[in-house]
Amino acid sequence: MNGSRKRFVAFFIFLVVTVQVAFLCCNPVARATERPSLNAVSYVYLGSERTRLHDSRPAALMAPTMEIKKLFESNDTVVEDNVVGQYSVWLCDELSSRVYTRADWLAQLMDVMGYATDSAGSYAFSDQYLYPCSSLFVSAYEHGLVDSQMYMEPFAPLTRRYMARTVTAALGYADHAVECADLYNSDTALMTMVYFGYFVPDDENRVYPDAVVTADEAEAALDEVRLNRTLKGQHLLAFGDSIMYGMGTDGVGIADMIGEKYGMKVVDYSENGAAFESIADRALISDQVKAADKANEPADLILLNGGTNDISTRKLGEISDGFDYKSADKKTFSGSLEYTIGLIEHDFGDVPMVYIRAHNMNAIKDALERQFGERAVAIAEKWGCAAADIYADTALNTEDDTMCALYTLYREEKGKNDSIHPNTLCYSKFYVPLLSERIAQEFME
Repeated sequence: MNGSRKRFVAFFIFLVVTVQVAFLCCNPVARATERPSLNAVSYVYLGSERTRLHDSRPAALMAPTMEIKKLFESNDTVVEDNVVGQYSVWLCDELSSRVYTRADWLAQLMDVMGYATDSAGSYAFSDQYLYPCSSLFVSAYEHGLVDSQMYMEPFAPLTRRYMARTVTAALGYADHAVECADLYNSDTALMTMVYFGYFVPDDENRVYPDAVVTADEAEAALDEVRLNRTLKGQHLLAFGDSIMYGMGTDGVGIADMIGEKYGMKVVDYSENGAAFESIADRALISDQVKAADKANEPADLILLNGGTNDISTRKLGEISDGFDYKSADKKTFSGSLEYTIGLIEHDFGDVPMVYIRAHNMNAIKDALERQFGERAVAIAEKWGCAAADIYADTALNTEDDTMCALYTLYREEKGKNDSIHPNTLCYSKFYVPLLSERIAQEFME
């Protein structure tokens, strides 16, 4: 093949791909039909310094830069350094749905935030590959979602790192630190997303920051943003024991994390050692409720936990037939819990409430732990209270020595972790995600 023919073939391939990309970008219907259940989408630059490989374990997605080069060169076609902006599709068995591009993501995030997706702004990006989405990115820049240092190629796949930076900017989150095996101190946006339960570390405590985000994951994040928009500025009340209070996290408890995640105003009455039953030297959770009512606390959402400190009495009791909380047997766990929930409903009306059942612990006999925990969930459901059942619906079990060491408070006086009180990683990985789901069910369905 002579030089002219090689140049003609290279130009022809580049022209075909460019036309296809322009058509898909400018035609939303075509985009939906021409990308049928794609497993992954990668945007690559060939033969230039902009070439990048996207490692997104566990999906094992790699941008097919070398594969495209091999395809071209098998036809005796030389890939010139200036052949850039190829839009390519790489199918991976591990991914089941089409992933978002950056342009897809920004358009939908800005729509949820109520921002215009086009702009007449005059900011000039140095990146020459934004066309035809330049107005979208200019608008995103004006709203602080992206900055001039972030990669802005519209057809690059959306990664967790990119999503984290845009979501934390959109919602104005303060930085939070959570120790993850594959994050650095500079990964503040990613750690903040882990802290609030958007990304859940795997068993090796990895979050894979450059993983390509699937459509399901992107939709879940958008739902969280919608919930933030719904709850922002509303009032959150919390009652409970040390697990609600945050004994293992210097007093930053579940309510604090949920409140900050959704922009709510938080008043937390929980106390270390509190119980539903009247037990010597232990505070009563029902007294917390009375104190909040006396203070005329407003409430749009109520979080309740407790029961761990009641197990020692072994007085399970029975579930009553009716809803007269004043006649509940407060000498038993069941009666005391019914009394507390009934009191909350009497004092605060028809406010959404979520009961949080604690995780499987090593400090309590298994049979009693299951019995009291299942009873608490049954009572909550009887009274129309949602339940975030950490024991039954997560894998957290601190009877396992590894989990105990990784997820609970270390007691220097005992020289070991206590298996009871969650640390920050524990809240972020197990409590906050499940609780967020239950709250969403109360407000978004």
